Amino acid sequence: MSAFNPDTFLTTTVKGALDTKLIPVPEGDWSAQVSKISVRKQKGKDNEEYIVLDLLWHVLDEEPKRVTGMDKPMVKQSIFLDITPEGGLDMSKGKNVQLGKVREAVGQNQDGKAWSPSMLNGVTAVVQVKHRPDEKTGEIYADVKSVAKSKRAA
Repeated sequence: MSAFNPDTFLTTTVKGALDTKLIPVPEGDWSAQVSKISVRKQKGKDNEEYIVLDLLWHVLDEEPKRVTGMDKPMVKQSIFLDITPEGGLDMSKGKNVQLGKVREAVGQNQDGKAWSPSMLNGVTAVVQVKHRPDEKTGEIYADVKSVAKSKRAA
């Protein structure tokens, strides 16, 4: 258990500056585990509303830990979803291919078997990390571009 005390924290002084830039997970293929799943609505430049499934992957390999200085380096995968007019996941041909690839990589893409996005919590896979510069600040973000079957046990 942590010795953190919120009341004491607010009056504790420190000396020195904090980092202002995050060191991104290096580009490459890394073993990772889903540690958080969320879904959100997002308005596009076309003013259309999109549904996005965000998977937060905890990178398990040692090199990203060493490079970033983090015990638990994280990368995000954002998957735009095709939704039916009724609000469900569109299961028709050619729809939700990116999500299908994630499900396939973690052994959850069986026809006729019940599935929900929450079942992705805790799964492992190999994630391909690519860097993306922020258009306004130039800061580098590490994003998951693809997912493949893990060499580790899920």
